[in-house]
Amino acid sequence: MVKQEFTNSELIGLNQLIRSSMYPGVTYKKISNLLQGIQSSIECRGISSRTFKRMFIKAKAVGLLIVYPKVTVDGLITRNLYIFQLLPIKNPRRYAP
Repeated sequence: MVKQEFTNSELIGLNQLIRSSMYPGVTYKKISNLLQGIQSSIECRGISSRTFKRMFIKAKAVGLLIVYPKVTVDGLITRNLYIFQLLPIKNPRRYAP
C-alpha cells in the first residue's frame, strides 16, 4: 500500500498538495505557499521544506507524481506542475462489478 511508504508528516504534506489542486489531479503551487498553508492550519504545527521535498522524492519513486518544471523565457525555473497518476490495482477482479 502506498500510505505505508510515507511518514505522518509526509502524509500531511501530501494531503495539502492534494487539497490545493484547482483541477482534479493537477496542482500548480509553490512549495513555500503550500508550507504556509500547513502552518496556518489549526490541527498541525507545520512541516519543514526538507520533509516536503522528501515526500516528493518518495511520491515520484512510487509513481504517484510526475513533476514538470516551468521554465521562463530567461531560462529560470519558477513553479512546478504536479500531476497525480492513477495507481495500478493489484487485484483487478476484486474491484470488478
